[in-house]
Amino acid sequence: MERALIRQYSARMTTFIMGHGEYRPKDTLVPSGARIGVYALPDQILAITLGMAILAKPGGYPARTTVSGGEPIHNYRVDPLTLPELAMMKVVASEANKVFYIGHCAEYPGPTILCDGDEHSCKGGVHRCTGILGKVEDLDIRLAFCLVPAASAGRPPQLAFAEVGNCRP
Repeated sequence: MERALIRQYSARMTTFIMGHGEYRPKDTLVPSGARIGVYALPDQILAITLGMAILAKPGGYPARTTVSGGEPIHNYRVDPLTLPELAMMKVVASEANKVFYIGHCAEYPGPTILCDGDEHSCKGGVHRCTGILGKVEDLDIRLAFCLVPAASAGRPPQLAFAEVGNCRP
């Protein structure tokens, strides 16, 4: 019975999540057995050119930070890319990469968060929610978006890797 409740993850691919991110104080847990790679550190803008380079390479580049299964991670909110940003990403993206363009795909037609569940639906690193962690079945998830705090309006974030970014704080 318990086995039927545990989500089965696929180790075959890396799934990239593309959009504009912000974090909130509440954390969630990385799914058991999975890892989440994060390309921008908190308070950083991920340059659009860096996002393009990540997607252009099959399997992407190693993430700047990796959080392992069972460890806490900010419950990031992810908003859609603009249409020009989406077009730039799709032109360069390797066909070998599985990419969810938040706001521009059937699975995530609008803004979403990593975990939209509660203590009953998502606990102990098992997600049964409709957020990113409840839907993505790959063990290797990469978050390729800016990470600005929700309360940072009017405060300029840092640029990731000293590149010019194209992300809305």
